[in-house]
Amino acid sequence: MTQYAIVGLKDYRVEISNKDFALLRTATTHFFEILSIEEKLNLVVENYAEFEKELFNCSLNRMLFGVENWTSGIGGVHSMNRRIVNLLTTCRLYIDQTSHNICSIYGNDSEQEKIFKKQASQEYDSDYPGYRTMEAMRNYVQHRELPVRILNNKMQLVGTGSNELWKHTIKLSIDINTLSKDGKFKKKVLTELQSLGESVELTPLIRQYLRSIGKIHLKIRELLNSDLSAWEEQIRNPLKQYKEATGYVDGLRAIAINESKTIETISILEDVIKRRQMLENKNKYLTHYPFHFISSEAPEIRIES
Repeated sequence: MTQYAIVGLKDYRVEISNKDFALLRTATTHFFEILSIEEKLNLVVENYAEFEKELFNCSLNRMLFGVENWTSGIGGVHSMNRRIVNLLTTCRLYIDQTSHNICSIYGNDSEQEKIFKKQASQEYDSDYPGYRTMEAMRNYVQHRELPVRILNNKMQLVGTGSNELWKHTIKLSIDINTLSKDGKFKKKVLTELQSLGESVELTPLIRQYLRSIGKIHLKIRELLNSDLSAWEEQIRNPLKQYKEATGYVDGLRAIAINESKTIETISILEDVIKRRQMLENKNKYLTHYPFHFISSEAPEIRIES
């Protein structure tokens, strides 16, 4: 006959039922799928942060040191391409693997999977072209060519009088003629881009793409919320039960024993709950990217004699 118990580092046992063991198994399995979704979203946001930092850094370097020759200029192009490729790859990874996570929890063709796909389709077909453009660009980058060839440095005099300042920005652009000549870029998206001109700025499209990813993720959190609360409680219950019996919760695991042999072990870790909560709190502002930008602008300070 199989017996079930919670054990810690000192092997003190607290007996539990077959039902509680099964609930813990399900809760733990599903919870790690949810944590994986949050970890992937964090990869996306961190890669986006690195893209924005690199963009700012390129502008700063050109302001401080200028561009002496083609070699120094192409270094900035390489840095931006690296950040963009990392971001596009991670975004595609997020969409594909999150679909797999949802199916692992609820099954193929579940209502949750259908809602997830519907939200992604709505973002793709929205009035903002960023999502579908960057999806097409990801395919182009994977199979054809890198996205950025030239960094355009722009200097603009802003302010008046004693508050005049030179504003330095970097413009990343898509060469539409290059995409058209390639012949493999998605036709519908290419037609949209051609309507915007021979050159289309890339940064606003990336920010729109991240906003769409954020909206998809918020929908996922909404879908998972009620089940997530139940699974967290089912993981915490044995922790609470064991602490009441022994006074500590270090190294806890649930075990199934048959004929004095351990046939199954489930680690019980409250840290994974805390990790998921931390990631959710860290990445809670997910839809504001197209409407914000950073600047080091500050007024000149002068003392009149």
